[in-house]
Amino acid sequence: MANKRRFQALPDEVLATVFEMLYKNHSDDENKLEVVKSLSSVSRRFRRIVLHLPVLWSNISSTDLHVNKARLFLSRVVSPTISLSLHGVMSGEPIKSEEDRVLSYYKLAASISSRIRTMDVYITTSDLPYLQQIQQICSDISLPSLLELCLNCDTEVSRDCRNIFRDWNMPSLKKLVVAEFLPQ
Repeated sequence: MANKRRFQALPDEVLATVFEMLYKNHSDDENKLEVVKSLSSVSRRFRRIVLHLPVLWSNISSTDLHVNKARLFLSRVVSPTISLSLHGVMSGEPIKSEEDRVLSYYKLAASISSRIRTMDVYITTSDLPYLQQIQQICSDISLPSLLELCLNCDTEVSRDCRNIFRDWNMPSLKKLVVAEFLPQ
């Protein structure tokens, strides 16, 4: 009983620091998501603390979250600290639902472009039928807070997808990682 009282006496700021350290201890997006879910399920106090820690909600991966859940996460992040991973069509999934997922995530990226700090884009061979739509969605995007961009694609589509990012405005970009893209 005495330990419980001591724990309850810990300030929220201390718990918030512990939660952030626990979250940052995981490098895998899926594990980070589990940390957020677990912590927010412990008690009302934990949930309140977790909801007020934007860093716990700022890591968005198109493979781990439905786009509606991603929007909920993003509503909890107000500063430009978002880390966004956009992964193309995943094999084994129904084609229509994958098309919807991929295009919805690109639309989401365009709508929050001013708040993205790091971005990882992976385009697969299965994305070929949607490249024109992706290019329309992503043309003329401004990413004023983007510090790091990682572009990767299947070798077979490297020439087809190189124009998607051509007109992006990224004034703060510090690090660019490119794999399997052929330049113009």
